Amino acid sequence: MNNLTYDHVKQKDSPYGTFSDYTYMNPYLYPYDENGHIKQVLKIGDGVEYALNPLYNASLGTKFETTYQNFIDNFSVEWDVLEGLKLKAAVSLNKKMTVEDRFLPAGHNSFYEKDLKGSYEKKSYG
Repeated sequence: MNNLTYDHVKQKDSPYGTFSDYTYMNPYLYPYDENGHIKQVLKIGDGVEYALNPLYNASLGTKFETTYQNFIDNFSVEWDVLEGLKLKAAVSLNKKMTVEDRFLPAGHNSFYEKDLKGSYEKKSYG
């Protein structure tokens, strides 16, 4: 008996970030300026304190993708050698290859008031 399985999966994360990014925001801070553009920094009170707008990151063209391919082969054999004597053998092969692709442009909130501006990572393993 032989059972062969192949999976190809591509996952794209949302550029809008996580739901918790928005739940921690002050609901009274308006994310747009007077011209309707998304603000990066939301000033609180007199402007000394601020919060970074998670909606701003979605307008920048970020990329968070993971792709993997999984190959599984299960092989088994059963042989009746003599009456009352049976020989069984099984072999399984599994190979998973993953590629992660992550791009954050220079204007991303992760780099606000930091020297590092932008990042790109591509990882392959498996």
